[in-house]
Amino acid sequence: MELLDLPEEILIMIVRKLDLITLMNVYETCTRLRNIVCVQNIIQHGHLSMNRTATVNTIMSLFFRSISSHLSTLNLSGVPDLFKTKLFAALRRLRRLKTLDITYTNLHMLDFVEIHEICPTIKNISINFAFGLPGQVTLPESAINQCQDVFEHMDNVHFVGSISNLLYSKLVLYVLQKAKLDTLKFSVAELDGVFTVITEYKNRFHLAIPLDIYDIPELNRFTVYILNWKSTSTYESVYRFPVLSAIEYHKYEFFIVYMINPIAYAVYATPVFKEFFEDNFGVTPTSVTDENRHLVGNVAIMLWNKETTTFNESFFQKLYKDLKQYFPKQYSTRSADMFTVQNNDWVCIVPEDARAAKEAREGIVYQDFKRRRIARPALKLDYNDAFETVDEVELSLIFNTHIARAVTLSYNGSYLRKLTFLNLCGQVTYHSEFFKVLFYTCKKLVTLSLEAPLTSPCSANIIKSIHMCKTIKNFRILDKRIDFTSLFAAFSQCNNLENVHVLDHRQWEHCEIPDPDAFVKACPNLYCVFVEAPLSEAAQTRLLKAFKKAKVKYDRHFIKIVVNQTSSPNVFQYNYNPFLDVFRLSAIKPTL
Repeated sequence: MELLDLPEEILIMIVRKLDLITLMNVYETCTRLRNIVCVQNIIQHGHLSMNRTATVNTIMSLFFRSISSHLSTLNLSGVPDLFKTKLFAALRRLRRLKTLDITYTNLHMLDFVEIHEICPTIKNISINFAFGLPGQVTLPESAINQCQDVFEHMDNVHFVGSISNLLYSKLVLYVLQKAKLDTLKFSVAELDGVFTVITEYKNRFHLAIPLDIYDIPELNRFTVYILNWKSTSTYESVYRFPVLSAIEYHKYEFFIVYMINPIAYAVYATPVFKEFFEDNFGVTPTSVTDENRHLVGNVAIMLWNKETTTFNESFFQKLYKDLKQYFPKQYSTRSADMFTVQNNDWVCIVPEDARAAKEAREGIVYQDFKRRRIARPALKLDYNDAFETVDEVELSLIFNTHIARAVTLSYNGSYLRKLTFLNLCGQVTYHSEFFKVLFYTCKKLVTLSLEAPLTSPCSANIIKSIHMCKTIKNFRILDKRIDFTSLFAAFSQCNNLENVHVLDHRQWEHCEIPDPDAFVKACPNLYCVFVEAPLSEAAQTRLLKAFKKAKVKYDRHFIKIVVNQTSSPNVFQYNYNPFLDVFRLSAIKPTL
């Protein structure tokens, strides 16, 4: 039976399961399907974030105009060319819109004041807590009053901003003075000194003068994420942040999770969560009474109002589903039966060189002779037994123990054929055949993140072999002395690429990056390119212009392009953003 011969009820069921990109294609096929797509309440959610629809041109299209009056949710997070002029024109047609996400865009708080005037049905907002250009910004009291009036109508608010504005200054509480919120969420995505003061009262908001008269509004739930992909920063204790010190903690049940990496973390919780963490994650939380304990790395702080929250089985089931990604299963070759791996689990392994340990105990020494070098055989990473019962799995390999031998893979590694995600980091030497075997064998690999050690650069071997992996969509590499000409040529053979991050930490020299025209042309789904390398200002400008030209030439306005300069291998310039989420540099993500 042909698709168009199906009854309307069946077509409606099919259409409801399609993503926005597919719906746009269906809309263009014929009149009957177009009418189905435009039926009232068929499409209620518009997800224009990190895909080919992530451009302001989408909301100006005939398709979007046809469905806009039905939308209740619109996600525009990270849309690179979103400016308020065109957005305002589209918002006038969104008569049922309740939830709007404009985080990580060019829009900020004062823009939302105008947005709400045009679209007063909005009740849930996610927005950058910023008031203009980066750096110190001074505002008149009247502007803050406008914000207060708008947020008085909100039910749920998510602010994304700097640690100075969200936690060290009580300005955010002043903005919310009239609000009666159900939930409030902060994502501290910028660990810098950006802050805002009010012109008439700027002395009040000086960091050294806490505003005791402004408190956290009554909430059912309050969540704070401190996001730092390098995971090395240390902060104040929870009770010493000016904003968090305003919380009446006796009214809430809460817990705090901080992580340096997926295998180094700590949990602090009130008693109601003790059994939950022990039973589900094998973690015994520490008491939250220590007021001087400093937070480290990536942090999640979650509070629920005792009076309005029922801590029943349903609550904990949902909480487990949300927190499962925070605690990858840790596999050890010494206790392989410690857990059962299930499909799509995220597993973290710290490889160990058992043979080297045995040789050290037995006193075996490898020596160099004049005519022949007797080298240690490569360490083969074999986890077939651990993943025998699953079809798909996500894997992080953290090399934080000393492994003297080069590591390699086997073509017979059946577990490699099951990997959808792979993260490699730590001090280790990769065998020359490692990546050839990896890309040849991995038939389901979607995401690869690699942080190569200074002593073992890998980009040359990756460039030779990456074309063999036909499924890869997300690729991140941190290495030194990357040959960008060869790398971009290799990318041109991987037409499924969507999200690419390349960081070159060479020192003492500038590098040149070629015209990306062929790369952009070959990858129709590419939505983000991040490049950080020691570039001269002229080279940085040329590269940005070349990317912009390619975006226009191939009508790829949805691509987010970031080109940064760096002069130190230990300091990279980018903060957290949603384009990094897929690489799981931190287990903690602002999803709740």
